[in-house]
This record gives sequence, structure tokens and C-alpha cells, in this order.
Amino acid sequence: MRTIDVHQLLDEQKISRVHVTILATTMLLMFIDGFDVYMLGRIAPAIARAYHQTPDQMAKVFVAQQTGLSIGAFFMSIATDRFGRKRVMMISCFMFGLLTLCALLTSTLWQLAFTRFLDGLFLGGVVLTSSALTIEISPKRWRATMLSLLYVGYSLGNASGALVPLLVAKHGWQIGFWIGGLAPLVIGCLFVFVVPESPRFLVGRNPDDPRLARFLTRLDPGLDLSAQYQFVAGPETKGPAAKRGPILLFADQRWRMTFLLWMTTFISMGTIAVNGAWQVTFFEQLGGVSMARFAAISPIMFAGTFLGTLTIGPLTDRFGATRVISIVSVGLAIGMAATGNVAFGTLPFMIALFVQGYCTSGGQAAINALVGQSYPTAVRGVGFGWAGTVGRISGIMTPYVASFALTAHLPLGTALTMIAAPSLLIAVIMQFLARVRRKLGVEAMA
Repeated sequence: MRTIDVHQLLDEQKISRVHVTILATTMLLMFIDGFDVYMLGRIAPAIARAYHQTPDQMAKVFVAQQTGLSIGAFFMSIATDRFGRKRVMMISCFMFGLLTLCALLTSTLWQLAFTRFLDGLFLGGVVLTSSALTIEISPKRWRATMLSLLYVGYSLGNASGALVPLLVAKHGWQIGFWIGGLAPLVIGCLFVFVVPESPRFLVGRNPDDPRLARFLTRLDPGLDLSAQYQFVAGPETKGPAAKRGPILLFADQRWRMTFLLWMTTFISMGTIAVNGAWQVTFFEQLGGVSMARFAAISPIMFAGTFLGTLTIGPLTDRFGATRVISIVSVGLAIGMAATGNVAFGTLPFMIALFVQGYCTSGGQAAINALVGQSYPTAVRGVGFGWAGTVGRISGIMTPYVASFALTAHLPLGTALTMIAAPSLLIAVIMQFLARVRRKLGVEAMA
């Protein structure tokens, strides 16, 4: 009987129309996920006014959303390794669409906070399952590049949320929730027919699953399955990787690497969460810049965001993830702090905003690629999800920091410098992580 190593077959493929179609559909899902998560922060002042509250009272809504994201990332990661990437992605997509629409029925900030908590439970599953699926269908030499392209969708969704304030004057704050609720329902229907289950997941669970043969022949029309054959999962199922379950994150001295990755996501995602949720409010309340003025200049940040996610994959492939992450984390700290310490709308401000956008999106995409490539298929979902959970816990804490900055009436430059400074620690963490990975012999796993 002929044996076919599914991992090797996938690794050796050239980029095809199948890869592009799956990636494009998943990018759409990531786009609306990024939009939905960060749209709230772009229109927070308008929502607070509509509910007759001060902007600092929005902290409860952001905390609720981040709590839902944390819990969702934790449990969805377990679910995706147990039930499959596609099933979890589909459920997450439809549910967060419906729950986003439910926000339109609220009449108090506490009700809004509750709907965002429920929304976050399912939003938390999209990024980790999309990332895991992308890694698992990608040829080995294109893996980091495809993952960075995936995050182009997320980053553009995040950036496009900054345009929502331009629609608020005519359509009210509800317009953001209409877009964020209806779009995933449409994308979810497309997703059902276009995106397959991860072939690496299928072969690890049931090599005889007919979906596996259907997808592999679709991917490689020259694959001959006329004679007797057996799909195998390759060397990854031997040794430590055979111990399925979250314990693998800590087995065989891997705990050091896991701990350093968690420290990285804690700092990175916390910084992104507070800046994404409160940046517009900071500029309006502490800098006297209206939502509309900030939205008008935000395309500068969009350009940096787009370029960052587009180029970070090739840069990571060429120079190594830890080195690239070190550089962009320093760039993020400098760029973010500079936006609060130079005059709004000037050339230095635009450069700083561009650098912030580039380093925010590019850095997080590189960190996600590093996390995904550090664990085997059996626990890749858990690896992504638990690292994301730690990052989301940071996001639960940071709204209180932002609320303090507002109530204390800190200068804009001081507030943004305070938020940006922790990113410098990531550069230090990367030096230790590089050594740990070398000792473990961690490669870009299949």
C-alpha cells in the first residue's frame, strides 16, 4: 500500500488558485473581525454622548469586550483543536454578527457592555482559527508570507474602523454596528462553500476522512489516488507531538518558550487594545482634536498598517522573526509616543502616525507567525488561543489606565508615552526567546 505524507505534500506545493481563494475568503473574515473589534473605540465619544455619559464611562464597555475576547480565545482554542478549524470559524462568524446587531437594541452602557462581552466570546475565536488554518494549508516556504497577508485583512479592517466617525454625523453611531453585524453573516455564507477543513487537522484525527482526499486532489490535480493508499501525518505525530493536549505547550522544556511568548503577547496586545480603543478619545479629550479631524488624517495610518502587514512576512522569512519583532517594537514605542508630542497634522506627526501603523500591524503579525510556528498541529489552536488569552487579559486591564489618564487630565504626550513605553520590553524578551528557541531546536513547524 502506498503511503502519502500529507504534511510533506502540502509543504512542497506551489502557490495555486486554491491557496489564493482560501486566503482571500479568510482575509474577508479577518477584515470584518478587525473592524468589529476596533470600530467601538473609533466612535466611543459619540456613543458616550448618545447615552449622556462622559467618555471615561466607556471603560466598562471596553473591559467587557476584552473579557469576552479573553474567555473566547481560551475556550475556542480548545474547541478548534477538538472539533476542527472550519466548524469553529463558521460558528464564531455567524454568532458575532448576530450579537453585534444586538447592540442596536441597548439603551444603557451596561446593556451595551453585556452585548460586547457576548460578542467577544465569539470574536476571540476568529483570529486564532484563521491563523491556524492559514499555516496548515500553506507551503512551508510561503508560510510566513501567507500569514502576514492574512493579517492585511485584519489590519485593514482595524484601519477602516477609523472612517466610521465620518458616517456618524449622518447615520448616528449605530452605523458601525450595522456594518459590523451584517457583513459577517454574508461572509459566513461564502465561507461555508469556499473554505475547507484543515488537511493537517483531518489527517491527525482521521486519515480516512473523505474530505481529505477531496481537498488534496483539488489542490494537486496530478495526485494519483487510483491505487490503494494511506494518508499519514508525517514525523510530527511521533515523539512529544503525539501527546495531544495543552500539556504539550509546557513539555520537554518548552515552558520557557511558552512563558516568553505569553509575555510578548501580554505587552503587545495590551498596547494595541488601549491605543485602538482610546486613541480617538485621547486626541479629542486631551488634545482638542475632533473625531472627524482625526478620521480625515487616519489614511496615513492606514498606509502604514497595510504596508506593515504586507511586508512583514518576507522580512521575517529573510531576517528571522525575533530580530524583526525587536526592531518594530522599538519603532512602535517611538512612533506612538511621537504622535502625542508633536503638533497634530504636521509632517512629523504624519511620519509618526505612519510608523505607528506600520509597527503595530507588522509587529503583531510577526508575533502571531512566531507563535503559530512554535507549536505542532496537535496544539497549534491552543498555542494561538492561550497566547491570545494572555494578551486579552492585558486588554482587560488597560482601559483603567486610559480612564485614569482621562480623569487625571494628563497631557496628551504623557498619556501616549506611558502607553508606548512597555513595547520596548518586547525587544529585550526577543533576545531571550531567540536563545531558548535555538536550545529547543524549534523550527517552523508544519
